[in-house]
Amino acid sequence: MLYTVFGDNAPRERELTHLKGFWDSRPVRIGNQARGQLQLDVYGEVIDAAAQFAFHGRGFDRTTQKVLIEWGKYVVGNWNQPDEGIWEPRDGRQHHTHSRLLCWTALDRLCKLANSGVLAGAPTELFAKHRDTIAKDIQQNSWNQWLNSYVSGLNGRDLDASLLLLAWYGFEDAASERMVSTYRAINRNLQAGPALLYRNKSELGEGAFGICSFWEAEYLALGGGSLERARSSFEQLLSYANEVGLFAEEIDPGSGDALGNFPQAFTHVGLINAALSLRDREQGRLPLAHREKPPKDQKA
Repeated sequence: MLYTVFGDNAPRERELTHLKGFWDSRPVRIGNQARGQLQLDVYGEVIDAAAQFAFHGRGFDRTTQKVLIEWGKYVVGNWNQPDEGIWEPRDGRQHHTHSRLLCWTALDRLCKLANSGVLAGAPTELFAKHRDTIAKDIQQNSWNQWLNSYVSGLNGRDLDASLLLLAWYGFEDAASERMVSTYRAINRNLQAGPALLYRNKSELGEGAFGICSFWEAEYLALGGGSLERARSSFEQLLSYANEVGLFAEEIDPGSGDALGNFPQAFTHVGLINAALSLRDREQGRLPLAHREKPPKDQKA
């Protein structure tokens, strides 16, 4: 479900066929089709953010604890449903690896919160059982032995850059055999230019996706490559910013021009996360996904 900033349902999407956009781009749309979409990944995003908040020494009031637990119960009851996923395709709901990953993340973090004593009354055994079931589902059905890679949909053959987040959320070690092989497949099939990635094959020939490109730098910083390569990739991406350091949704691989929504928040989120991962690698810290207490030299 999608809401406006005023808390109302977003208007239905409509195409304005009499209008055109920048560089004659079409169609021009108003409203948003996401108003009726199911995106199961959002629960993992929010619960992981709550977990990082707690692991840095903060606590939750009772109401927040109850909300987190109820979200976990929702994930338990719905993780195996098809959804629109992170990329919101317009051809119907599917079983997306990224959505499964974030459902696993939600339950994994809730178990850690309960075990650390900041989440009272959580059905930890139930959450752990379904977390482990989801892990087996991903390992068995999101792995394509012929491609020697994880794939974007269960029992599928397509790649997309969000598979790099298997390392970010701690499902796979960045240097694991499967993760390294997946990165090679993504780099081989979705590379758009120096440090640039397309998000999936449907984007080939268009703009490289900003956040996906920062995911690559982040993956390298997490241990999927050398520190020097991670830093080089990150610095190359910084060169695509405009004169005040802002990024669009996409980057033209040929010219470096900004394409799509501008400025785009999630491209900057990718930049920040990649920068944090680089800092942690340089200072010998555990990645955020594996860290349950703040570093000794960092205040909670």
